[in-house]
Amino acid sequence: MIPFLIRAVLTLLSLYSTQKVFTLHPMSLFSVGCVVVSLLLEKRVSGASSKNRTAGAVMGFVFALFTSLAHYGNFLFSSFGASIFYILLFSIGMAPCFSILTICLYDTLEKSAVHQNKGTSDKKIFLYSFAFIFLVWCCFFLAYFPGIYSPDSLWQLQQAMGDSPLSNHHPVIHTLLMRLVLNIGNLLFGGNLIASTALLSVLQMLFLALCIGYSIMTSWHIGCSFGLCAASALFFALVPFNIMFSFTHLKDSWFAGFFLVLCSLMSKISSGDSLSNKDLCLFSLSVIGSGLFRSNGLYALLLLLPFLIVSRKTDKKVMAVFAICLILCFVITGPIYSALGVTAVDPVELSVRSSAADIPRDRGRR
Repeated sequence: MIPFLIRAVLTLLSLYSTQKVFTLHPMSLFSVGCVVVSLLLEKRVSGASSKNRTAGAVMGFVFALFTSLAHYGNFLFSSFGASIFYILLFSIGMAPCFSILTICLYDTLEKSAVHQNKGTSDKKIFLYSFAFIFLVWCCFFLAYFPGIYSPDSLWQLQQAMGDSPLSNHHPVIHTLLMRLVLNIGNLLFGGNLIASTALLSVLQMLFLALCIGYSIMTSWHIGCSFGLCAASALFFALVPFNIMFSFTHLKDSWFAGFFLVLCSLMSKISSGDSLSNKDLCLFSLSVIGSGLFRSNGLYALLLLLPFLIVSRKTDKKVMAVFAICLILCFVITGPIYSALGVTAVDPVELSVRSSAADIPRDRGRR
């Protein structure tokens, strides 16, 4: 009777938390569906290993906590203590659903692992995944040609075209990359900014598809089944968010690619593989890219550092490379940016919407 009452209270709290955090009605299909799926999977949780249950419970609460923090605007009260209380309360409310789903994910991944060297080479998996994802994205790219500039990136576009001074509100390294590609496009296409923007879009799509292909190849290498790898390729290729993400000009697209490669290499390390020299080069690029292509990427790397130190499978070479790259990121974003006169982060966000095709027309009117 008592366990039933506990589950009932947690279910009600989960429904209310979903409504408060995601501004959904507690009886919406999404809210009820999450709870129903969690309850149906509860029996499977009892059959998972204690390691997966512990890790899933911890990560479930972490996911719930960060979800609540991401919607902190819903918990702003006059009292700081009351805000913290409600954030923790709704995190606890959402944690059971997140934990059950995470435990089932860990259990599925563990049971799906098979031996390495399964006939199909790693390179073929990489090429098939990359080609499939890129070609699917190209079909949708034609509908949004030459790409999309989000409201958040219009100011960055002005900096890239030299109309505004460089600011670290958006990562300077990304702004300079945009400037380089747009200038190359102007040389190749006679100053046609639409064609130059299309070139930038294709470059970003190629980069993301290569990073995802590498991630799927790594999953295959460490023992994931073909079905899981194929499902991953379908997810990245066909989910609308991923499609739009591939040719929308945001720093997040590049950061996501670098960080995905970094996570893939970390999974190699955790599976007991030693990184080759080529892997170490990729590791260096992914750490530097993660640190420079997003301002809070440095904090993510700092949070990763303790796990590298504690892990018994991290060798000294990897630790040395990580430390050097992390220091380099801080030097570049600190003294070097200051010496170059890069202005500090401006909290003001742009609220103007435009597509890439609107930019050259607007530029011509000025």
